[in-house]
This record gives sequence, C-alpha cells and structure tokens, in this order.
Amino acid sequence: MEEPSGISPGDSDDRGVRSSLAGICALLLEQVPVAAASVVVMTAAGHRGTAYASSDWAAKIEEVGFLLGEGPCDDAFRNGGPVLVSDLGRPFHSSYRRWPAYTAVLVGLGVRAVCAFPLQFGAVAVGTLALYALEPTQLSDRQLSSVLGLADSAALSLLDAVTGGDPGDGLARPLDGSMYRSEVYQATGMISEQLHIPVADAMSRLRGHAYASNRPLADIARDVVTRRLRLQDDNGEATQGGRCHGHD
Repeated sequence: MEEPSGISPGDSDDRGVRSSLAGICALLLEQVPVAAASVVVMTAAGHRGTAYASSDWAAKIEEVGFLLGEGPCDDAFRNGGPVLVSDLGRPFHSSYRRWPAYTAVLVGLGVRAVCAFPLQFGAVAVGTLALYALEPTQLSDRQLSSVLGLADSAALSLLDAVTGGDPGDGLARPLDGSMYRSEVYQATGMISEQLHIPVADAMSRLRGHAYASNRPLADIARDVVTRRLRLQDDNGEATQGGRCHGHD
C-alpha cells in the first residue's frame, strides 16, 4: 500500500489535523466505491494546497488541478455545491467542454469518475473534498449522505486548524508553510509586477508556461523566483530589466 501524502510533519496541531483527515479519508474509502480521496485547502484569493491525499496517485491528481487551474474541485469551491462526474471518460461528456485539459490528463491517469464536495462552515469556505474512482461510478443516496457527513467533519477539522476554532477569524494561518505553495505565489507576484498584469493573469501565465514546457509548476516558479526565468509580455519580449531565458 502506498504511503499517504499530506501535510509535512510540523507542530502538533498540524499532525493532529493530518491524522484527523487521514481517518476521514480511510472511512470514505471503506464506505464508497472509490480508489482515492483527498482534501484540498482553498481560498477565495486563489490559494490552494493539498492538506491530505490518500495515496501518491491522489496527490498527483491534485497537482494536475493546481497546475491547470480547472476541474471539479475549483467548481465545487466556487459554487458551494457538489460536483459529481460519474463517467469522465465517456465520449462527448460535458466535462470535456468544462475542463478540457483537466479531463484529458485525468483520463490518461486512469480516472473514470470524480466527486468533489465543498468544505464550508456557514459562509466560511475552507476547501474541497475529492473522491476518485477507476471505474464509472454513481453514488447512491445513502453513500452520498455518508460522504456529506464526513465532508462536514473534514471542514470542521480544517476550520479548527486555520482559525483556531473561531469561524469569525477567517483563514488565520495555513496548516503548513508548504500548503499554500509560497514559492508559486511569490513567482506570481513577481510576474504580475514585471508584466504589469493582474495577479490572476500572472498565475495563468505561470501555469501555461509549466504546461507548455511539461515541467512541474513548482519548478517553473522556483526559476522565476531565483531569476533564472523571466516570462515574456504579450509582444513576446522580455520586460525591461531582464531577458527571457531558461536554465543555464
């Protein structure tokens, strides 16, 4: 069995949250016919990080969602409701129109069904719970009810971790420094300033470069932060103060 991926060992609170999420995901794998489960922390500002993944395969799937900036988790978080895709690989399925790149990559990874549930407490949204199956899968009413109950437990675990148990505080702190991928967001800020574009557009540029070069987003971000790479403007030219280049 693969070693689960998740929060890097930090203080006791973070380890406690990881243990709680591990237990919730284990129950999900017992109660519903899926192969993997994960919990993703998200914010309205666009920050995203995997809090817990039941396997390396699940962690890789979440990395795809982060890289491409699309998929069921994004829609579930944005709209505040479950997103259930019973057969991702079915020809002409709506998922190909909604998330074309995401769907193609996940089908290539062997994913056939995806269920994403928003994790929220009142008006405070903290992330999503995602389930992945190797075969076309449609949850029964009983299974759906079970998942919703466990999603509430996951939401409370995350909320307690990031706000100290007070929903009025909002997202007071990340569970772990790596969870919000600080290097990625640092690189996004640098691109935004260099190209004089909104942060959202800068993130799209960063993701696009990573996707086109077939390299992990974190590696591209590290190159930007260390000034080994400078992205181009819309005219294909490096902005003043540097030239666009790759690795030395």
